[in-house]
Amino acid sequence: MNKTQIAAASVITAILFGLPFGVKSQYFMTVAIFIFIYSILSLGLRAMMKVGEVSFAHAAFMGIGAYISALLTMKLQLSFWVAWGLASLATGVFALFLGSLAVRTKGVHFFIVTLAMGETIRLIAMNWNARLLGGPNGIYGIPPPPPIDVGFLTMRFDSRMGMYMIALVALLIVVAIMWRVDKSRIGRIWDVIGQDEKLAAVIGINVYRHKLASFILSSSVAGLGGVLFAHTMTYISPYDFSFFVAVQLLMYVIFGGAEMLAGPMVGAATLVVLAEFLRKAGHYELIFYGLILIIVLRFIPEGVVGYLSKKRFMFARSEER
Repeated sequence: MNKTQIAAASVITAILFGLPFGVKSQYFMTVAIFIFIYSILSLGLRAMMKVGEVSFAHAAFMGIGAYISALLTMKLQLSFWVAWGLASLATGVFALFLGSLAVRTKGVHFFIVTLAMGETIRLIAMNWNARLLGGPNGIYGIPPPPPIDVGFLTMRFDSRMGMYMIALVALLIVVAIMWRVDKSRIGRIWDVIGQDEKLAAVIGINVYRHKLASFILSSSVAGLGGVLFAHTMTYISPYDFSFFVAVQLLMYVIFGGAEMLAGPMVGAATLVVLAEFLRKAGHYELIFYGLILIIVLRFIPEGVVGYLSKKRFMFARSEER
């Protein structure tokens, strides 16, 4: 990142931390929390897209994190902070076993395998051990994070403002991790695999191992986002992690653009706000989403952020001349 980008990121971060103190609307807080959560989930999906694959089990791994955290806090009475870490770790373990099979395929076969995995996980949550998982009705009464005492200050998280701060900090941590991955040797290897898998194999890259690592990272981030979703909603059901949710997350990445780190976040913010305006449209909301996807793929396949970045680069070049 250059100095301008660092300055811009610092200003945006400061504004986001300051917003809750100036805007008291609970509705605004709720929308912002979901923008942060879906940004986290979209960044996780982008990690898999770097190696040229799209996981349609992403929503299911979000569900795994959500259910595990809910059970740990409600049945075992563990602290949210402990449950959050354990749920994210457990999601990564699930991803290790399932991904070891999934990443042996590619393209449309990977799509079918991950779609089948996602629906299988969702159906298990719906039909297996209803006393534990709640069946189709899901789990109610998921507790909010407990307060933290810092000296004379007690930080409470049982309000929308508290969850806003947790979700924002979580997003910043995920952004930092993904930025570090992008700039690392592993990130460059993933880019090579995404551009030409055969070439990557020819030059000695272990494609299987790197795809599996990407799948685990992607799914673990999904689990982390799922924990936030569960403790924000205080209620989850198998319907919250359906195929449609996986498609939504993909649309966020496509709309914003997968090439740059800001893309999925811009996509999530724009489409979440748009969804609020279209809430009264009912089933027509899907039609609007479809039209947006077609327009973006047809006219700006690099996504909004990629398109604006390209235009900015072209403008800078013309100014130099």
